[in-house]
Amino acid sequence: MLNLFKSAEAASTAILVAAICGLGLYCVHLKRELADEIDERQAMAAQAAMCRLNMEALAQESEQRAAEAAKALEQAKVRARTLEQRADRILRQPAAVPGDDCASAKARARAWLEGRGQ
Repeated sequence: MLNLFKSAEAASTAILVAAICGLGLYCVHLKRELADEIDERQAMAAQAAMCRLNMEALAQESEQRAAEAAKALEQAKVRARTLEQRADRILRQPAAVPGDDCASAKARARAWLEGRGQ
């Protein structure tokens, strides 16, 4: 019975060693997975930070373009008012040739062309 006990003891020791080795390997596997997960999360955090910076840069550029557009729009409105006033002045003038709109238009066009040369 002593031989059987020793071999059973040896077998249980071998099983125990195998179980410990298996647990050790499983722990190493879990540690690698955890390290990979941490690396992946850090990479995602870095990407998120980069996206946030890009969004902030786009927001600043958008605000700048909006300000430039508002300024350009105001300048266009001023120019339009100036041109409207000029058109009103021209239209208020009496006909160059009373009763003949075509001759009046030709006279105005000639005067305008002569005025451009100055």
